[in-house]
Amino acid sequence: MFKTEENFGILNIFEKMDKRTELVYNINIYAFARSDPKSGLFGTIESKAIRSSERLHKRLTGKHMKAENKEQRSFTLRNYETDFLRRVKPSAVLGFFQETAGDHSEKMGMGYADLAAEGCFWVLSKIYVECERCPICGETLLVETWPHEPNKAIYERSFRVSDRDGVAMRAYSRWCILRKNGRIVPCSAITHPSIDYIAEKSVAFDDWRIPEITDREEPAFTIRVANSEYDFNYHVNNIKYADYIFNCFSVKELEEKVLHGFQIHYIKQSHEGDVLNFYRKEISENEYVVEGVKNGTETVVAARVYFR
Repeated sequence: MFKTEENFGILNIFEKMDKRTELVYNINIYAFARSDPKSGLFGTIESKAIRSSERLHKRLTGKHMKAENKEQRSFTLRNYETDFLRRVKPSAVLGFFQETAGDHSEKMGMGYADLAAEGCFWVLSKIYVECERCPICGETLLVETWPHEPNKAIYERSFRVSDRDGVAMRAYSRWCILRKNGRIVPCSAITHPSIDYIAEKSVAFDDWRIPEITDREEPAFTIRVANSEYDFNYHVNNIKYADYIFNCFSVKELEEKVLHGFQIHYIKQSHEGDVLNFYRKEISENEYVVEGVKNGTETVVAARVYFR
């Protein structure tokens, strides 16, 4: 977006405005952005106005406004999001999921800023991804996501990835909300939007069990955590673990195999200076278990990887 001094002043209103007149400001600024599309402000102002109005409505009524039950976003695969065979990396897919779910959470009034104001943040607990095929560099993907009705302290969310040939990937995930002290926040303690939840999951899956590797030998991959692995919650971002898991397979193996799916359980957080050793074991033909162990003692992540 081209930013002029005038544009900066308009954007700064959101930070300095009197909360009692927040909705009036939102309406006026939104109208300005729509009336002058060349300003480059429309997308930014629309998003800020919607989120800011939503937060004010929540403060005044204790309830969220009506929210859409599905979100979608397009991504064009770049070379740095694909592997040596030009296929989309699993970590890139998880990144697309994270971005699209984040957009939807913002519109639901449960985004990063909303939770941070309450001293909380989202955590991905488990995810299962099933691949019909792996899109390649240059393709444009449509990522769709929808949440399921919250249950106790668990938030479930489905994802679907489509390319020009139809559905390419499906995923089902479980999330929770944590306080900064690490305690899980029950769903009953969170104000949720008025939303028509979709019961249908993107993929039929309920086997979250991952066998433990009891006979660890030499690690297949090792990394010492540094700052580039961090996200803004000051720990290793969930998408990074996908790269670590698939680094347990050689170039030759990945050239010869076709990915059918993968499942990741996020167990504990990792921080700067931690040494992560990853172990793998084939438990059946083309099915592997991978474990990430922190500093030789704690399992931080467990995964199953399926090939055709």
